[in-house]
Amino acid sequence: MANKITEKEARKIMKTSGFSPLVPYESSATPWKSRCIKCKREVSPSLNNVKSKGVKCAFCSGNAVHSDDAVKLMKKAKLMPLIDFPGASKPWKCKCLVCSKEVTPSYKSVRTNGGGCKFCARVNAGNSNRTNEDDAIKIMKAVGLIPLEPYVSSSKPWKSRCIKCKREVNPRLSMVKSKKSGCAYCSGVRVDEKEALRTLKKLKLSPLEPYRGNKHPWKCIHIPCGKIVSPRYNGLQKGQGPCKYCAHRAVDPKDAVALFISKDLRPLDPYPGDNKKPWRSIHLICGNEVSPMYDIVRRGESMGCHFCSDQFVDPNEAFRFMLEKGFQPLVPYPGSAKAWKSIHLACGSNTRPSFGKIKSGRIGCPTCSGNLKITQERAYSFFRSKNLEPLEKFQGPHHPWKSIHTECGKAVSPRWASVQQGQNGCKYCAGAAVDEKDAKALFAKMGLKPIDQFPGASKPWKSIHIKCGRQVSPRYSGLRAGQGPCRYCAGLFVDPEEALELFRTRGLEPQVPYPGASIGWNSIHKVCGRKVNPMYGYVKMGGVGCNYCAGLEPISPKVVEKLFVSRGFTPLEQYVNSKTSIRAIHNVCGREVKPLYGSIKNGGGCKYCSIGGINLAAPAFLYVMTHSELGSHKVGIGGYESSMNRIDQHKKHGWKLFKSLDFDTAEIAYEVEQQTLNWLRQDLGIPQYLVLEQMPQGGHSETVDASEIDLVTIWAKVQELSSQKI
Repeated sequence: MANKITEKEARKIMKTSGFSPLVPYESSATPWKSRCIKCKREVSPSLNNVKSKGVKCAFCSGNAVHSDDAVKLMKKAKLMPLIDFPGASKPWKCKCLVCSKEVTPSYKSVRTNGGGCKFCARVNAGNSNRTNEDDAIKIMKAVGLIPLEPYVSSSKPWKSRCIKCKREVNPRLSMVKSKKSGCAYCSGVRVDEKEALRTLKKLKLSPLEPYRGNKHPWKCIHIPCGKIVSPRYNGLQKGQGPCKYCAHRAVDPKDAVALFISKDLRPLDPYPGDNKKPWRSIHLICGNEVSPMYDIVRRGESMGCHFCSDQFVDPNEAFRFMLEKGFQPLVPYPGSAKAWKSIHLACGSNTRPSFGKIKSGRIGCPTCSGNLKITQERAYSFFRSKNLEPLEKFQGPHHPWKSIHTECGKAVSPRWASVQQGQNGCKYCAGAAVDEKDAKALFAKMGLKPIDQFPGASKPWKSIHIKCGRQVSPRYSGLRAGQGPCRYCAGLFVDPEEALELFRTRGLEPQVPYPGASIGWNSIHKVCGRKVNPMYGYVKMGGVGCNYCAGLEPISPKVVEKLFVSRGFTPLEQYVNSKTSIRAIHNVCGREVKPLYGSIKNGGGCKYCSIGGINLAAPAFLYVMTHSELGSHKVGIGGYESSMNRIDQHKKHGWKLFKSLDFDTAEIAYEVEQQTLNWLRQDLGIPQYLVLEQMPQGGHSETVDASEIDLVTIWAKVQELSSQKI
């Protein structure tokens, strides 16, 4: 179990983040009254927010506003506050120093939008947006209109004449400015009355009133049917029909009554106003009251009387029919297609068959499904066939029946009907329920000691992982599905103290609390002193944690040249990138070499001086080895004339040889080895895996994580590179 943080540690974290606590520490989730070291204001952040989210002073970060600063801003906007500062987003009652009126702007609106008094703003806006008469006349003329009266304002109609069609119009200047149009007739917005009358004549409509506009209903008589209609002219232009009655979009009550009488139906109520609503009527042939819909009768889909049609079912006959089929109805007849609540007399079950299904030959009882009445003998025999031994008498198919499941020995209470329909009779074997003893046995097997009562299969169960001693809350269902017992041991969750210890062992000093495994952790790399932001997961996998030292950051040619000179090399060509070798003279031995930038940075560079004990002109070999316990693969070279065979030396420490390849000279073997390592490190991004303490015989810098790449892939690359040297 992770230890609770002490007050001393908590105060240290707060001071690191720029806070000086003013009261004793309570808990990590409780707001902690503190003083900001930078601005000296009082704030109350929780330790959790400071650790996990890196919360800073609300005033320094701009998330909070001091009341004195807020008053200064309001006065600058010519507003005098009348009450205390309520908050940045809340209305603040103030008095305008210009017009002396009370207003309630928020501090945020004044700060972000430069607002202030709404009354003064309206006056200023009106004065700035007002158009003088000369400019207004120019605007009207630009759209082809000649004003016939003096200009009043932009929102009032202005009597004018269209230069093109010579008609008088009354547009508003504001509309002319916004829509860039003038004459309503020329733009097609308005239609001349003579043209509208010609259109009505084509559609066989006779107007009963003057034309009022293309959007107003126009009362007319449709000549073919003689009915009064009121279509809109713009609707007629879009292709709408002239008469709603002829298009069957409306029904004249007189026509509806005439149709029903022609079908031997006498309406008892006025027409309901909708052709799809039932209309109460008397069928004159049989005298029964019916309620057909006008639309169905008009289309001829029904004669209007269900008594006279073959679809009618007498409720009394339906009741007698259900009794004959072994069903006792409990409610009145609902209709042939609707569920009819009944009791199946054969088994006593409540069922809901429809009359139509029973009449067509269906059984109607899902419990029986055509079987005989359930007797005690039949019920016992059926349960025993399902490995269930009843402990009491059978009470009915829908009653829980206490039994013992003979396969697992547990007491269960399944219903006969459920088992008969295919359900498993044991909820424990079916996985629908979990016995607490089974759950405790599984947790003990996984090395867990529960400390609470069993909450259920799908709920977290607070326990102690015996191996690491931490408190965890796995679910029984998760363990049964193959999940691990401890998120800490599985690497899914990291203890902040362990993360801090790992970073410090890798030469990294974190500057903020642990943010999480997949989030960059602001740190200082003690080797080079630079600020870096590595992720915990990357560092744990063996990453350096510093892109500068790893050679991943962009490097200028001047920096590379300076490094070469400081390490005793004279560059003969300019730096290209970290994957391209640079011709240089090693000042120590005077020979020309082609080292990479990374080789120089790591202390190497000269193959003649750095390969101890190997004669570069003599035969040599390149080898690939693996170590199962360390989980690592290794690439290396050795010379046949060397005093110690490197393969034998590694075998003494548990390494096993995968394959080796002979070369005429150690110089060629060294070049192939370096190209292979460059492919692993630069192209594939696989870092060094082992450290010096794990390989006292040396060679740790040529190791890789065995889970990142297999031996076959490495050897294939070695063969590819060696073939280029032949």
